[in-house]
Amino acid sequence: DGHWALNNPTAYVHENGTTLMIYKVSCNATVNPEGRFCRQFALATSESWRGPFRLRSRLELFGEDAHVWRCPFTGTFRFLFQGGSYTPALPQWPGHFHMAFSRDGLSDWRIAGGAGIATSYRRRAGFYLAHPSPADDAAARDVSASQRRCDQLGGKCAGFTCGTNAQACTLRTGRGLVGSSSGEVSYLKSSAPDTLAFSASIDLVNGSRLTYARRERHQLLLNKDGAPSHLFNGASDGRADHSLTAVQPIATGGPSGPMVYL
Repeated sequence: DGHWALNNPTAYVHENGTTLMIYKVSCNATVNPEGRFCRQFALATSESWRGPFRLRSRLELFGEDAHVWRCPFTGTFRFLFQGGSYTPALPQWPGHFHMAFSRDGLSDWRIAGGAGIATSYRRRAGFYLAHPSPADDAAARDVSASQRRCDQLGGKCAGFTCGTNAQACTLRTGRGLVGSSSGEVSYLKSSAPDTLAFSASIDLVNGSRLTYARRERHQLLLNKDGAPSHLFNGASDGRADHSLTAVQPIATGGPSGPMVYL
């Protein structure tokens, strides 16, 4: 409840004027019993864009900055959003930028992707992972090389533990974190379905790449057929509140290039 209990809306207006709206609310106590910072999407409909709107459901999708549209070829409703696992009770989606879809826009909203598996590493300072040397590999590596080798070993490797200088890292098989008296740092591997719709990086036509600290406020430009042609974002390099508007063409097939795929 409160002035900001319903905010950050996105809407799709049908030809007859009826309107579907997706907006941000606070997570309920079922998924957020500890009352942590958590944002969830809800869905409402109205006979007109003017309202009044009627709540239809809370969605099992979590985040903010939704942008909804309808695919002109399949009729499927889709929306982009940013968000993630605010609390341990929520789905642990890797990455931060996602897309969801629904056949009718009113029910069965699901996060897109999941055909592949994405791996991430959570840094835990002051802990070590037990049971070293998966596949009898006891070599010392830096952080980047340890990640690559741990990925190669798949489920045999649970992560790696490094010394205080983050250079002498060794692979581990145990997933239990133990407090370290010598200041060790561990990287615990987590694998989950790949649900990333795009990233914080933009490839430029000159071959270079820009990676922003924040890439938010997703908005799409649709072509004459109603299909997405360009992705607009508010982007920031992390310096205070300074931001800019970024635009990137969207690939819809054909040759690869500096594009984002939706």
